[in-house]
Amino acid sequence: MGFGWKHYFGREENKINLINFLNSLLEGEHIITDLQYANVEKDGEHSSERKVVFDLRCIGDGGEHFLVEMQLQNQDFFFDRAVTYTSRTISRLAKKGAEGNGYELPPVYFVAVLGFQLDKANDAKHYYSAKIADQFDQEILYEKLSYKMLILLNFNKSKTELSTIMDQWMYLMKHLNEIDELPSYLDKRIFSRIFISESVV
Repeated sequence: MGFGWKHYFGREENKINLINFLNSLLEGEHIITDLQYANVEKDGEHSSERKVVFDLRCIGDGGEHFLVEMQLQNQDFFFDRAVTYTSRTISRLAKKGAEGNGYELPPVYFVAVLGFQLDKANDAKHYYSAKIADQFDQEILYEKLSYKMLILLNFNKSKTELSTIMDQWMYLMKHLNEIDELPSYLDKRIFSRIFISESVV
C-alpha cells in the first residue's frame, strides 16, 4: 500500500487525479468539475479545544467541502474521528449573526481510505457509505452530510474482476508499489496521469 497520497492527490498540478477519484466515488450522486485546496489545520473555537489536521481539505466549485483522509495504521474510534472532523468543519461553516438565521449549510463529504478493518467481524466489506437516515425505513433525511470509507485490506478483487472505475482505484491504491507502468486493465483516460506524475517523482 505504497500509494503516494500527498504527491498524487495533494498537489495543485495533480488535482485532476483527486477530481477523478472523487467523481468515481460519488458517481450518480454528485459531479465535481473543479476544486481548490484549503488550509488543512483547524483550531478549536476555544483554547481548550483540540486542533484538527486534515490530510486534505478541498472546496468544490459548487461550494461543497471535502475532507479526505488516508489512514493505513490501525486507529481506534475512527468513526469518532470522522464525526469530530465533520462537526468542526460544519461549526465553522455556520453563518454568524443575522445571516445564520436561515441555517443553510453547504454539503460536507468525509472520505477515508483505510488500511485496516473498521469491523473485524466483517472482513468482506470494503466500502461504507453513510448519510443521516431514518432507522426504520432508511429514508435519507439529510443529503448534505456524507461519509465514504474504503477498506483496502478487505478489497480482494483480482485485476480481471474490476468492473467499475472505483474498483480500479481501490486495486491501484492497494497494489501501486507492485506496478511500474499503466496496465491494460486500468482506464487510461483516468489513470495515465498517475503514472505520468509517478515518473517525475
